[in-house]
Amino acid sequence: MFANVSTVLRSMGRDGHVICVYTRDWTDKQDLLRVREVLRSLGFVEELGYKRDIDTQNRVYGSGEWYLRA
Repeated sequence: MFANVSTVLRSMGRDGHVICVYTRDWTDKQDLLRVREVLRSLGFVEELGYKRDIDTQNRVYGSGEWYLRA
């Protein structure tokens, strides 16, 4: 599992961050749920969204994003 934190929201005048956690296979729901549990154990209580890296590379943003809500 790899991760990074984006500061773009702060630079746009918004108070928030995007934390990106990369998984090996976006279709492996068991692994996604495992990652969610790790994040929950670290104190993340807000709704978590999963967006495929290919969507970011294709500049798919906003309401058209593919998300797995958890």
